[in-house]
Amino acid sequence: MNKKKKLSLSNITRIEGLIEEAKNELSIIEPKIERLEKGLLKLEQLREKQKTLKALILNLQSVSQEKEIELSVINSNATKIKSTQLNQSNAGVSFSIDTLNGRKVFIPEVAISNAQNYLREKNNINYEIYKAVVSNMGTATSKEIKHYLVKNGIKQPKNGQTFDDVPLKEITSRINYLVRRGLLIAYTPGAYSTAFGWEE
Repeated sequence: MNKKKKLSLSNITRIEGLIEEAKNELSIIEPKIERLEKGLLKLEQLREKQKTLKALILNLQSVSQEKEIELSVINSNATKIKSTQLNQSNAGVSFSIDTLNGRKVFIPEVAISNAQNYLREKNNINYEIYKAVVSNMGTATSKEIKHYLVKNGIKQPKNGQTFDDVPLKEITSRINYLVRRGLLIAYTPGAYSTAFGWEE
C-alpha cells in the first residue's frame, strides 16, 4: 500500500502552507482581540464614571445632612431661646432669659435641688458637670464646663487625675449623657442650659 510521503519542514511548499494557515488563524484572532480591547477601554471608562457618581452622591448627602442640622438648630433656637441676656442681679443669685414664652429667672438653688432627685452628690462627675452649668447662671459651653472642672480641681473617678489634659470631646460626651437624662438642654451645638431652675 502506497503512503503519501510527508513533506519535510524544510520543504518550501509545506512552509508556505503553514504561513498561510497561520495568517488565516491570525485574521480570525485579531478582530476578537480588538473587540476585547475596546471592551476593556469601555469598562475603564464606566468604572471612572462610577467612582465620580459615588463621590458626587457622598458629597451631596453630606451637604444635605449639614443643611438638616442647620435647620434643626435654627428651629430649636426659635422655639426654645430667642435671646439670652446674662444680666446678673445685684445679689448675684439669678439672671434673666428671654424666651418666646416670656421672661424667666434662673434660681440656682432650685436647679440644684431638682437635680438631687436624679444625681448623687458625692464623687459624681455628672453632678459636678451639672454644677458647672448652674454656677455659670444656668447656661454654659463645653469649654466653660471644662474650665470649671479644672479650676475646682475636680478629679476623674477612674484615675484620680484632673481634667486638664482631658480632650473636650470626652467632656462633651459626658455632658450629652446629662442631655439624654433630661437634666441639661443642648440649645445650640456645644452650648447647654439646665432643665431646672427657671422660674417665671
